[in-house]
Amino acid sequence: MDEFLGSWKLESNEGLNELLLRLGTGYISRKTLNATKPVLTFTRENAPGNSPAGEWYSLKTSSALKSSTCVFRIGYTFDETTTDGRTVRTVFIVDGQTLKQEQAGTKTTYITYTREGDMLKTVIKLEDLTCFRNYRLVVQPQPANGTAPSVSNPTSPKPPTPPITPASSNKSNKSK
Repeated sequence: MDEFLGSWKLESNEGLNELLLRLGTGYISRKTLNATKPVLTFTRENAPGNSPAGEWYSLKTSSALKSSTCVFRIGYTFDETTTDGRTVRTVFIVDGQTLKQEQAGTKTTYITYTREGDMLKTVIKLEDLTCFRNYRLVVQPQPANGTAPSVSNPTSPKPPTPPITPASSNKSNKSK
């Protein structure tokens, strides 16, 4: 599960509108969901409240218009409200190098997450429909050894420019 931890920004999307239409999502919601570029953030969590110990995770889906978070344990079913407003029973399982999510409601969707380098490839299946969504890693979580997290920003490959010090402060540092 650790390979999925971090923040992933949507880069490409194929077949989402048809899938949302089949789920009964309204026109405005479909157009909004198709137009946004959400960020998925997987994190490791402490056990909430009086919950049993074990490995807990959260999946936050955020965009400029809407955010949702679900907290889960691998292999345990829980209630979830999806970003398109459906109430479903959800379970996550790990199968080799793939994270699988099943959302059971009036219709059941199956989502697989597979990491390929700095890409998170998702496949969403509903009946005979398949949607492909590809996300790029933008922030890798901080490792336990305390080193800084890695950040991927494909639009700005250069490191940031250091701040320019005012000319007056440079005069005091010059040797005579």
